Amino acid sequence: MTRAALACLLIAAACQNAPTTPRAVARPAAVPAGKRTTDGGIAMENLDAGVRAAEKALAHERTADARLTLSSLLGTRAQILGSVTDLERAARLTDEAVAAEPSAKTLLARAASRAALHRFAEARSDLQAAAALATPADDLSWTIGAQRAGLDEAVGRVDAALVERQLATGRWPSFDHLSALAAVVGDLGDRDAAHRLFVRALAAYRDVSPFAVAYLELQEGLMWERLGAYSHARDLYEQAHARLPAYSTVTIHLAGVEAAMGDVAAALAVLEPLLPVSEDPEVAAQLAALYRRAHRTEETSTLVARARARYEELLARHPEAYADHAARFFLGIGDDPVRARALAEQNLAVRRTGDAFALAIDAALAAGDAPSACRNADAALSELHRSEALLAAAARAHDACRL
Repeated sequence: MTRAALACLLIAAACQNAPTTPRAVARPAAVPAGKRTTDGGIAMENLDAGVRAAEKALAHERTADARLTLSSLLGTRAQILGSVTDLERAARLTDEAVAAEPSAKTLLARAASRAALHRFAEARSDLQAAAALATPADDLSWTIGAQRAGLDEAVGRVDAALVERQLATGRWPSFDHLSALAAVVGDLGDRDAAHRLFVRALAAYRDVSPFAVAYLELQEGLMWERLGAYSHARDLYEQAHARLPAYSTVTIHLAGVEAAMGDVAAALAVLEPLLPVSEDPEVAAQLAALYRRAHRTEETSTLVARARARYEELLARHPEAYADHAARFFLGIGDDPVRARALAEQNLAVRRTGDAFALAIDAALAAGDAPSACRNADAALSELHRSEALLAAAARAHDACRL
């Protein structure tokens, strides 16, 4: 799953747990010098060609391996484009692969596709089954560990994820292991150590594909964005956007920090071209927030209705994957705090992360339920690392309970 899908988008009023003005956050070094990679447009053309070739191979021979190859390519494209169609197809293919050949390899692939849809309990069951089936000859122990760490991080068990990531990095300080460790360390609040790990990861990259590097730049950008260091985040998002213009999550976040820094025109220029090609309702929702700020009332109403309808459609099919984003929409420009609160609690039942707790706290406060907000604040403070954003959300809850 992409960590970007879990991040707070700052141009919506729903993101009440994020800083609202740029803050002076010290950074240990400049943004790393850009890594040279294949042109993003060419890389996307190559990916599309790979999908077409895999489709033909699957039509010729419907094996588990053919399904997994196509599923992997579709999963990559879904991550870049925000394509729900590709994500759903990838999940179906892994289901078919497990049915055709229930092996450690196919179960690991299905675990990944389920995790991408936030079906975390099912993904963990697949990992356990894969571990039981794997043999020493399969050499899958580190792959299983990496996926387990990803699940732990996604549901809020960051300390467990840290141990797994440290073990993997100690064994083999590769780009993948270093970048994953950097993200966990950033989640735990040590931004300086995380930054050094991001730099080491970039230096360890030995490929020319832009996908992994753009993802790395996005991850560090998210860390700085959460800290309110918007200029640092913007530098990284701009690098990722220039490297891979099709990367929809990067585009959304770049627009977000531009707007947070007061440049609505720049945010619109970045985000508007994405609207006709995106399946993600986040694009319409964020554009609606920008249009409202620009006093474009009719366009705001149209896009709010579009985003609401799309969120309802996706919630019916994939409630776990879209509860958090839909909650933020209804808490903000969607203007339905009661609906937001229900979705935020639904999300919290699946993922007990700092972002999920902060969202549930703010949704409860907006719905007028201060006692629930305080219960969630107390639970978060007892369970999780006390990030600045979480402490701020807890303070809002406790202030409301004292009134």
